[in-house]
Amino acid sequence: MIRQNKNHMNVEENMQTQEMECCVVCGITTDVPVDTPIENRKTYMECVGQLCPDCCWELYHTTDLRTRADV
Repeated sequence: MIRQNKNHMNVEENMQTQEMECCVVCGITTDVPVDTPIENRKTYMECVGQLCPDCCWELYHTTDLRTRADV
């Protein structure tokens, strides 16, 4: 049981130290690691950059730009 808790802590520590993308509109830190390929990012706008879900919704009325043909 202690081993599982220690492993769980290591995962959380890695997530906290992993570099995350910032929203190009509002500047907040997103939950998207910088090493995530752009084709796997729900709120990435080509030639613009990473958006947070709130800004993506405000601008495009969706939280997954991969499903839109017009962007």
